[in-house]
Amino acid sequence: LKQRFERLFDFNDIYVYRLSHPYPQVFAAQKIVTVQGSADDTDLINVIEKSFDPISMPAVIRGSKNSILGSPQPDLSVENFRQVRDGYEITVSAPHGGVLVLNTMLLPFWNAEADGKPLQIARANFIQMAVSIPPGAQNVSFRYHRPTIADGFSNFFRGISSI
Repeated sequence: LKQRFERLFDFNDIYVYRLSHPYPQVFAAQKIVTVQGSADDTDLINVIEKSFDPISMPAVIRGSKNSILGSPQPDLSVENFRQVRDGYEITVSAPHGGVLVLNTMLLPFWNAEADGKPLQIARANFIQMAVSIPPGAQNVSFRYHRPTIADGFSNFFRGISSI
């Protein structure tokens, strides 16, 4: 009971689950496979299994997310990848933009940015995160920040002081 109570106030740990080899931790999708938005999870997983190709590294998404990601670009490449506190820093070469997939489970409270500009995250390959990289972007970051009680109080008092 004590341990459960302490966990209510401890938000610093992040648990990252990865798909095993052959998917790398981050990759540029060379192909987008779209599944109907009404398809159930079993159908989606079947399409992922059939679409797997370690060369084209596809991103399988539900049809409703296609507008978020746009189209893949063959010249998008990952130059550097490193895990940092509460997230990841990725250096890319994206002359024409493209679709970047992070082999980490998409959960609430993840945010992504490219060169300081926010990106919308889409679910790809059932559990991974995918973002559309704008042309010319060089630095992409993913950060996980679960709001704490202190954040709530801070926002509350900030709101009162603006009245």
